[in-house]
Amino acid sequence: MSNWLDLSNNANTFKSTYIKGFLDISGGILQTRSSHDHLFISGDASLNRNLYVGGDISWNPNNIPSNSIPISALIGGINSTIGPTGEKGEIGEKGVNGSTGPIGEQGNTGPTGPIGTKGDIGLIGNTGPAGEKGDTGAKGEKGDVGATGYTGTFEENISYTFNSIIANNDLSFNKGLYVKETIVTNDLSVNQNVTVNGNIKYGDGSTFRSVKALNVDVGSNSSSSSVDISLNYGQTYTNASDLIFSLTPIHNQNVSHYFNAQITSYNTSSANIHIEGNNTWGFNLKISVIIYELYSPYYTISSSSTHRIFTTNITPTFDDWDNYVSVNPNDPIPRDPPLSIQVPITPNLPSNINRYYKYNNEFADGILTSFTNLHDEPSNSSFTIAVLGRFSQQNTHWSSTNGPLEIVLLDPLPAATGGKLLNNGFSANNLAQDVATATNAPHAWDEDGWVVANSNWSSFTTYNTNQIPPNADPNLTRWRMGYYFRYNLSGVHTKLGALMMDAYGGHTQPDGDWHIHINDPVTGKGMFVSGYENCIVGYAIDGVPILGLGSTVYNSSNVSQGTATSNWRLRTNSEYTDTYTLNNVTYNASQNGGGAYIYDHIYDSSTAGGNLDHFNGGYATIDGSLIYCYFITSTYPVWPRNIRGEIKDVLISS
Repeated sequence: MSNWLDLSNNANTFKSTYIKGFLDISGGILQTRSSHDHLFISGDASLNRNLYVGGDISWNPNNIPSNSIPISALIGGINSTIGPTGEKGEIGEKGVNGSTGPIGEQGNTGPTGPIGTKGDIGLIGNTGPAGEKGDTGAKGEKGDVGATGYTGTFEENISYTFNSIIANNDLSFNKGLYVKETIVTNDLSVNQNVTVNGNIKYGDGSTFRSVKALNVDVGSNSSSSSVDISLNYGQTYTNASDLIFSLTPIHNQNVSHYFNAQITSYNTSSANIHIEGNNTWGFNLKISVIIYELYSPYYTISSSSTHRIFTTNITPTFDDWDNYVSVNPNDPIPRDPPLSIQVPITPNLPSNINRYYKYNNEFADGILTSFTNLHDEPSNSSFTIAVLGRFSQQNTHWSSTNGPLEIVLLDPLPAATGGKLLNNGFSANNLAQDVATATNAPHAWDEDGWVVANSNWSSFTTYNTNQIPPNADPNLTRWRMGYYFRYNLSGVHTKLGALMMDAYGGHTQPDGDWHIHINDPVTGKGMFVSGYENCIVGYAIDGVPILGLGSTVYNSSNVSQGTATSNWRLRTNSEYTDTYTLNNVTYNASQNGGGAYIYDHIYDSSTAGGNLDHFNGGYATIDGSLIYCYFITSTYPVWPRNIRGEIKDVLISS
């Protein structure tokens, strides 16, 4: 303890001192100078042994409770002389436990605490996914025609202007009716001209070829309550069966006269009308007559020395066509004037089976093209490849006097592609999410080149091989998008709502043309699912006849090969090997669509049961001659995928 303060040899009395650390007194006594002096300790004082006090002890009565230090704790008691310290006594025995005191009385119940704060309302959960759209219900039967309403009166020289006109009964116009858009009506009576800038449609959805309004003076009849008159149309129509009449008796009398008028007979140039009143009449009666001429399926077949010529307004004559329900917003509108095309009577077929005629526009001339595997070539089926019609005479050509029920166009492929999910988890279960576009895929996408979509796949930019931007996003960029991802409609028409087909295997284009896409014996959608075996149901644009599903095919030596069956099959997983390079990174060019894409199919001459060539072609005897034909099959490609024969000067007029 060399650092301690040692004053033993110097002094032992302090008048005043300050010690910052602690004071150690070993073997000595700390005492004041005189008995009336005091020792003050302002902080705490800790004593490890006994405290001897010769005089009184003063306690702070505010801090020390009375009797908190018992007399027994003070050595020597009060006012006693401090005696010597006694020896430490032995520890006494443990005392007996005292008895348990009585239980105290129950205290009063405390006051009820305040009601807690109301908690926050929980968040509303996310809305569950929407259910799938249900199937469209069957169309109800057409209702009966209502009875003719009472004859109304009219006032002359009054003009009215309306934003819209709703009539529950007959509607009569004494002057001109000017319509900017479409009229859909059952009865329309006009005393003078009708000028229509748009289409006029009958109440059941039929489209009119023409509408004519006539006024007929009946005159008075004071001897009888009925009269018969004749009506001359002022023109001759093509078919009387295409005519629909609307008759409205009109007069300007205030008396209560009621009339009913009806056609009793008619032909292409005139009609007979019977008028029945509730009494005789002595005033001039008029009949307003509207003649609606419906479009009817129209075609002609003629020929030159070298070509068959087909002229058609592309309107089917299906059994229930009057009640046709479109699967898209577009109603079919017959072409007027009609389409006229020609195909060679004797097709010009390349002698080499590995050649075909390629064309890149509707009815354009073809270019002779060689191939090793036809599935490596773009399909030309995205254009019209044939005219079709229901014809049930076996092994016989169409002619001007022996033709089909109608002539319509065959356009197998849609303007729709997938590929949106390329390299991003595509499966057959999310086919709908893979649709890149349902309407905007031109044939150019099937050739070499790039397609770049915007961020939400609503618009596209096409580039040739050397134009691809260096910063193109690989998630939005596809190589030959039409070739790898164009849909096979037979494989997707039941899975993708945007590509649904009607009961006849077709649908209506935005321009009003109805055309056929599929012939599916599984769903029954198609014109030729049964009943047309060995019948010519159409001609391709190279002049080659097309035979119906289930026909017998022969080889070039006229030996039967059995029922015509396609040699095309689905690719295996190992056959999806095409890649492309973008910004020095290699990507897959295709994905296995399980039959959803054209690219999923390849021609394989070894396919079990197959007996047709690349073009779904073989031989059959027609009108006594063995000729090359295309065959409809139940599996891909259904129709000819590409056209084998020469395509030249097909379009005459449209």
